[in-house]
Amino acid sequence: MSQLLLSASHAGAGEHLFLSEELSDVTILVQINAQGEWRFPAHRLVLASQSSVFRRMLESEFSEKATGSILIKDIKPKIIELLLGYIYRGRVVLQNWRDGLELLQAAHKYQVEPLVQFCCKFLETVISISNVCYIYNEACIYSLLSVKEKCLKLILDAGFILLRSKAFEILEKDSVMDIITNSNLNIDSELMVFEALLKWSPMQCCRIGLQVNEANILKELTPFLRYVCFDDMSDTEKSALPPAVLSCVKPNNRNRIAHCVPDSLSLYSHCFIFHTEQEVMECVGESLNCINFSLDTTQYMIGLKFMVITPECQPHMNLTMVKVQGGSSTNCYTMNLNSAAWKEGLQMNERKRCEAHILLRQPCRLDPKTVYKLNLIDRLQNTFCPKTKLFTKTLLTEKGHVNLSLHSESVWGVTGLIFL
Repeated sequence: MSQLLLSASHAGAGEHLFLSEELSDVTILVQINAQGEWRFPAHRLVLASQSSVFRRMLESEFSEKATGSILIKDIKPKIIELLLGYIYRGRVVLQNWRDGLELLQAAHKYQVEPLVQFCCKFLETVISISNVCYIYNEACIYSLLSVKEKCLKLILDAGFILLRSKAFEILEKDSVMDIITNSNLNIDSELMVFEALLKWSPMQCCRIGLQVNEANILKELTPFLRYVCFDDMSDTEKSALPPAVLSCVKPNNRNRIAHCVPDSLSLYSHCFIFHTEQEVMECVGESLNCINFSLDTTQYMIGLKFMVITPECQPHMNLTMVKVQGGSSTNCYTMNLNSAAWKEGLQMNERKRCEAHILLRQPCRLDPKTVYKLNLIDRLQNTFCPKTKLFTKTLLTEKGHVNLSLHSESVWGVTGLIFL
């Protein structure tokens, strides 16, 4: 039997030559401003073997062959280092999605196809609500079909958030058309489609070099108007449209899906976790106040986790959340817990500890620094809620920190609050 023994310090030729002056016969100059530039030593044979673009530069009568240098003005030094790292060592470590997008652009420009595919797979793993529009744009430009499909699915499912975001304004015209024409766009009002387009159109004028005036904005807006479900809008919503837009709209009978919480959104959610304690509260009387809370930023609540100790596996109860503002309360939603999917836990005498992961029928927008109360009503006898304690009051999301404040002495039954 033969056996190959390698030294622990063994490294390939590319590893030794990466950013090495040894035998370097070409220099990559990355200009960062009029006064300064970065210098990367490189090797013609290595560059030409991995990139057809570098090969043409170094073998043809371009200036790069004569001067022995390649000037790059449109890519950051950090990204060039990553590009060279992959060319020489066959690997790269990406820290964030922005670097992934910029490296994708560089890999495509210099036709390093394996790196394009690597970036594609990386971007698929980091898609989130905050970056999906940016990644979708690039996926469309470079025909990354798997990334494009995953992005479009999230954009449609979270349309009620993304059409209101600044990121929507950066989308290319074809990307916007793909979204607006889709009947699976999940929104709470057709008016928000108009509002999103009205914000996008001036940015589109800037992108294509048109003056930002009413005529050009309407010109960019008009192709989309036939796909807006005008008949789904109320008279109040129609009255909010600019007269110039209203005159171009024609009635249609298109419909979109009902505003809902798709299961897929759970993959992009964040959850405040509560731990159960030994104390329990019997569910008797008209209503049990389970939790009073507020958040410091606007969030969409899409679900919660709830626990009861009950003799029946499917408890007949209702959870109601109300918004407290001034001296009045406004009902946000009511959910029948009998329809939730319950998971049975420990047996306690003649009762079972049951927990449900509940997705709301519709996303519930929560305003910052506003108190919300979650009440349990219509309860059965001999049913209890365990006391729970908040594990951490701060969640780190891709947009920053979200803080939760409790406004009640005790929390009953709640084991998780799920937000987008």
